[in-house]
Amino acid sequence: MQQQPKNFDVIIVGAGVTGSALFYILAKYTDIKKIALIEKYDRPGQVNSRVVNNSQTLHFGDIETNYDLARAKSVKRAATMVKNYVENLCDEGCEYFKSYKLVLGIGAKEVAELRQRFDEFRDIFPNLKKLEREDLAELEPKLIEGRDPDQPVFALHSSEGYAIDYEQLSKNFVTSAMKVPGKDLQVFYGHKVSDCWSEQHGKYLISTDQASFRADVIEFAAGAYGLHFAKKFGLGRNLITVNVAGNFYFIPALVKGKVYRVQVKELPFAAAHADPELYHPDRARVGPTAKIILMMERHNWSTVWGYLKTLEWSFRTIKTGFTVLFHRIILKFMLYNVIYDLPYFGKRLFLNKEVKAILPTLEPKDLKFAKGYGGVRPQILDLEKTKIDMGAAKIFGRNIIFNITPSPGATQCLGSAEEDAQRIVEFLGKDHHFHSQDFEKDLCVGAPKTSIRNPAEN
Repeated sequence: MQQQPKNFDVIIVGAGVTGSALFYILAKYTDIKKIALIEKYDRPGQVNSRVVNNSQTLHFGDIETNYDLARAKSVKRAATMVKNYVENLCDEGCEYFKSYKLVLGIGAKEVAELRQRFDEFRDIFPNLKKLEREDLAELEPKLIEGRDPDQPVFALHSSEGYAIDYEQLSKNFVTSAMKVPGKDLQVFYGHKVSDCWSEQHGKYLISTDQASFRADVIEFAAGAYGLHFAKKFGLGRNLITVNVAGNFYFIPALVKGKVYRVQVKELPFAAAHADPELYHPDRARVGPTAKIILMMERHNWSTVWGYLKTLEWSFRTIKTGFTVLFHRIILKFMLYNVIYDLPYFGKRLFLNKEVKAILPTLEPKDLKFAKGYGGVRPQILDLEKTKIDMGAAKIFGRNIIFNITPSPGATQCLGSAEEDAQRIVEFLGKDHHFHSQDFEKDLCVGAPKTSIRNPAEN
């Protein structure tokens, strides 16, 4: 006989750092009683939240030159929440270290851009300071050693540089949520969602390979899978994802802090950067290179079919793909990254074109391919606007949210959870509340005040 569905107020699908953060926020800062977290793996944070699948960075928006002032202020607010959590609220298992970070400008154009950025951003980021060539030579000598003495070099430096194990953070969010008294919180690991649908009386049903579930509200916090499930409800038909995988190389520990380059404005992909390793102080990591893959998850061929089903096979899909990917700058970037994947020649081209701009004295023998490292970042293409959507990748329906969480999703996990918790409370009606004062007191000390969202927006 078929089992009766397990009933909850809210179900969250996906226990990466985004889904687990929402689980924690709903448990701690709302009066919602019955919440379920469903995860297909046997523990949280096993896809893009794993250390090997991301650069472990907490982005504040200060040195990320693709963020304008408004975007940087929003990102700083979300990042400050994560910082406050790992430093003050995480009782165990939040592995992180704090160092510094800088964005390196090379050549007159980049130097001028960074000097202007400092003038515009220093009020929001009081820790931001300017580093001239002689400052860099003292702080990070390998950035200057071997460089043309006539080449203009300048950097912006921030003391707020955090490397975080987001897999461990995911686990801690779940553990902390389960300690909240007076709630019916349940976590279902090893449950792969096979189908979902809405019932006539307004609730949602989810079936997994082991059980079925019913809830008033559902959030899919499962990366690119979110779009797959959204399309089952007829939502997100104007969107597809181009899933981009990144590769990294290990190098000797020649940098003490995180070193980023000035971002190319037209590219949604991060410029090559150097990061100290969280668990391996004897080495650093450089990258990423980038390539398009037909998978939901890196190194998981079983996800190819699921990805193909999210594509809208139509003329406008082909048109948008060609328009975006054959943009002069993006096409050049992708062609270089195809070559970077070639044996022997690829590593040397990547070294000479990207890495030596950061560390001029590195040689091919210093780069070792980081096998098994590098995750997948879904880049959203809007088929109606025929362009990459750089904004927040969320799709909203009636009492349902699909969170696709493009980069920097880990940085924004608590900010996203705050926004979604407020919306979920509204979905459930006037008898439910989000305790914003407690949330602000615990997590938002030092965070800039920003408008989270208009409650009236659809």
